[in-house]
Formats: sequence, C-alpha cells, structure tokens
Amino acid sequence: ALPQYGITEEEGIHLEGGTYIEKQDMTVSQWMDEWYNVHISQTRSPTTLRGYKNIINAYVKPCFGKYQLQALNATILQKAYNGMCNTSPASGKPMSPKSVKNVHVMFKTSLNLAVRLGLIKSNPANHVQLPKAYQYKAEVYDQQEIQTLIVKSKGTDMELPIMILLCTGLRRAELL
Repeated sequence: ALPQYGITEEEGIHLEGGTYIEKQDMTVSQWMDEWYNVHISQTRSPTTLRGYKNIINAYVKPCFGKYQLQALNATILQKAYNGMCNTSPASGKPMSPKSVKNVHVMFKTSLNLAVRLGLIKSNPANHVQLPKAYQYKAEVYDQQEIQTLIVKSKGTDMELPIMILLCTGLRRAELL
C-alpha cells in the first residue's frame, strides 16, 4: 500500500516489486476454472480439453487449488512437483518425470495468461526445476527366451497373439 498517496490495501491495490497489482482473493482453483471455461474452452480440440480437465482435477486443484493465486510461489510448486514423484495425488503411486512435466507445462501456460491479465506479477512456474527424466531402455528377448515363449504358448489362447507380436514387433496396445 502507498499511504502517502492515500492508497491502502483495503482499497484493493498493493505494491509488488514496484508494480501495482490489484489485490485479488481468487484461489488457484477459481483461476483454473476461469482459465479453462473462459479462455481456452473454445480454442482447443476436445481431446486437448479432456487432457487439460484431467490434469486440472487430478493434480492442479488437489495440490494448489486452496492457495490464493497471488500467494502462489516457486517453493510451493517445487515441493508439490517433488512430492508427485513419490506419490501421485490421483493414484497414490509415484509419477514419472514426464507426467510431472505434463502437469507443469499446462499449469505454466495458465499462469502465463494470469500474468498477461495482470492477476499476478510473474509466473512462479518459471522458477522451478523439474525432476530429471530417465532414459528408457527397452528390454528385448534373446533367441533362447523367444524359443521358450513359442514352446510354452503352443496350443494356448496366447499362441496367435504372441506369434503376431514376435513377427511384427507391435506393442501390446497396438496388438489389442
């Protein structure tokens, strides 16, 4: 507040880093609803919107929804992202670094708009360090393991799917 100019926080304006930012009581949860319903719902594909809605409801709101938008900071985000690597808010299982990154990218995009609209001075998501992604190493069967698989599956319901997989290199989901 700037009492020398007759401006107080009660009037809804505070000084943040030399810039006037109108004081808001908006929570992160309220902002995410506004961002989704007002700002992106008409500009994204239905598939993208479903993915965003899932991330918002499963990760953003449980971790950050209760915070005031203007009170959100990089430390809060960093702690939550670190915690997601150990326990997902959605499943209770650890999240992969790639999944944490997906949450971060979508949330950062929404906060970038909050900055452009003057709701927050800067985006705290710009100052977090994401968990390091690990390099995927595919495991493949050697000749002996392939022969054992063929022999063991002979005459079973799995014989045909296993032969298709071995001959084509499809992934399980592609086969199904």
